[in-house]
Amino acid sequence: MLRNTAKKAIDLMDQKGCEEAKRYNAMQHQRSMCELRLRDLQTLLDSMELAGSKGPKDIEQEQVIRQLENRIDKMRIRINTAKNIRHTYEEIMHYLKEVGTSSHVPRSDLVG
Repeated sequence: MLRNTAKKAIDLMDQKGCEEAKRYNAMQHQRSMCELRLRDLQTLLDSMELAGSKGPKDIEQEQVIRQLENRIDKMRIRINTAKNIRHTYEEIMHYLKEVGTSSHVPRSDLVG
């Protein structure tokens, strides 16, 4: 009976030792993957610094500039649309004046 309990204790300790070894190996693998990622990121950072890459502040400023340029373009489109509408209105008014003077229709009949 004592032998049976000692065997169980040995098996239990063996199992715990295996579990700890697995955990240790998993942590070693995770550490090596983090070191590899760190090396890759450091290489990327070095290449960006050599290339004179822009930082987050520069990127933010470029976004604001693009937004302002887009707003200016939209405003130009609105201005051109307004000019076209005004030109069309003036042509219609000119035509109505010609029709009004040639057929002697009273101006009050043309307006509404």
